[in-house]
Amino acid sequence: MRTAESLDLAVMIKSLFSRSAWTLALTRGDRAFLAGGSLYVKSPRLAQQIASTLTVPCAQLGGAAFVKFTVASLVRGRANKAVPAILLAGVGRLGNSVVQIINTVNLAQALDTRQAFYFRYDGIANQDLELSSTLTLSKIGPIGHGQRTPDVLWRTYAINGPYPSFSAFDELASNARSALAGAILGDSTQPKTNARALTIHLRSGDIFGNKPHPSYGQPPLAHYLAVLESDTWDEVILVAEDHTNPCYRGIVEWCTTHRMLFRNSGASLSESIEEISRASNLVVGTGTFAPSLVYLAQNPVRVFTFGEEVHPFLADPSTTVTRIRDMRGTYTDEILSDNWANTHEQRKLMVDYPISALTLEEIPYAH
Repeated sequence: MRTAESLDLAVMIKSLFSRSAWTLALTRGDRAFLAGGSLYVKSPRLAQQIASTLTVPCAQLGGAAFVKFTVASLVRGRANKAVPAILLAGVGRLGNSVVQIINTVNLAQALDTRQAFYFRYDGIANQDLELSSTLTLSKIGPIGHGQRTPDVLWRTYAINGPYPSFSAFDELASNARSALAGAILGDSTQPKTNARALTIHLRSGDIFGNKPHPSYGQPPLAHYLAVLESDTWDEVILVAEDHTNPCYRGIVEWCTTHRMLFRNSGASLSESIEEISRASNLVVGTGTFAPSLVYLAQNPVRVFTFGEEVHPFLADPSTTVTRIRDMRGTYTDEILSDNWANTHEQRKLMVDYPISALTLEEIPYAH
């Protein structure tokens, strides 16, 4: 019989030799990595040279230059003349990935490059995309498959916070927006929800586990109840991957008490994407997931947000934004000030914070 220790060792060995583990090891090196079957070596001198040509906000995205190691690259100055292609060092989850792509198309214009690469982008099913008439986004792996690799790669995460560093609505971004919408949303034939249906996206999952990201504190139950009581709704659609958000029970109880037609959704990522992208009225929490889907769907929608800031993805003229403000300020100080830790006290405040401390305000946001 195998002991627990031997089982743990077997799991560790299996993880070390798994394809994903080796891919990470081969593609994330600080000084060198493999891409498309070529070895790329870091060049601080070339990085400084490229960085000097970038202005704000491109310069704030950061990056490092890597030169393809060949006999020709050993000749002084050869790599300096090459136009660098962009390599996304890693692609974030859906919302952050849209931010990264908006930044990437602008960075590509600044670098005068026609190529951008990524190692893995599940949100677009790891396919190639034409982000514009002059820029192609392509998957690249550590091992080549007849793919021609550039002489220089500018490796960057292309992100500097939850908002894009450039306009998400100019001509450059609109081409990328359409390409991403086709890849992420597909050719959905699902109709929009009726005008009196309210879709609530309730952020759950890892942010209610151990050591959550401190910037992802979520709105109080009062936020959702204030919207529920602000109008007469025909149906409530609650999109949540699980029941870990403390507000979940209160929303369900409100719907039961008021005999509201109610259904759960969002158990899978695809289900969440479909529900949010077809919403007519949408309540969102903290994060980029729901705003990015509103941005990609390009449907007329009324969005209810919490707090003073409104995500730039909600600036489309077809989007009406109603902001729920914390007039007392206590909730913002205790939970939404980069101090979310999923403590017992914070979870209790999420449920107990009074509606009387909030106010609804429709805003003409950046239209």
